[in-house]
Amino acid sequence: MDLQILHALANARTPFFNAFFIFVTKLGDGGIFWIAFCLALLFLLPAVTVRKAARSGDASAVAAAAVRARSYRMAGLMMALSLILGAVIGNLILKPIFNRTRPFLADPTLTILIKAPTSVSFPSGHTTSSFASAVSFCLDPSQKRGLKILAIVAACLIAFSRLYVGVHYPTDVLGGIIIGVVSACLIRALMKHPKMQAAAAKLPGFHA
Repeated sequence: MDLQILHALANARTPFFNAFFIFVTKLGDGGIFWIAFCLALLFLLPAVTVRKAARSGDASAVAAAAVRARSYRMAGLMMALSLILGAVIGNLILKPIFNRTRPFLADPTLTILIKAPTSVSFPSGHTTSSFASAVSFCLDPSQKRGLKILAIVAACLIAFSRLYVGVHYPTDVLGGIIIGVVSACLIRALMKHPKMQAAAAKLPGFHA
């Protein structure tokens, strides 16, 4: 069934979607898109938010901006931790255990659109990092709904791109989704512990 789905996708390819999904899949290489998202939450957005409020000269706006900046930093921290946990579970633990052959190696008639990955197939690292990051962000009640939707859409596109370009089985992607979601939920639960909150509060920019 896995290979049948991949062959169906390969037969439905068009030049436009080939270019689109090659671009999308490259965004997930090494988790680069999500690492950039983390850095924006940790540094760029807090700085811009605080600077904008400071220019207004309104004390209440400055105080509100400080709270908003802390929420961005905490979201970035949780996303980074979720990314790391997902990478450890998926790449360091499960990939060596399952040692699954890539679909294009198992079936040489399946054409791929990118350079052949050298790692084993299960789970999809791109999908794991995408869902660990996106779900972590979505679990933060202080973040805007529109940004949450964009994060989930980006994660879904990157996950689907791994099927479209032919380098992962559907079950690899499903496994990556599960690992990513579990990683994000575990980090969210862990960070609710008073000791973890106290430790985070000691970080620059995280104190109340």
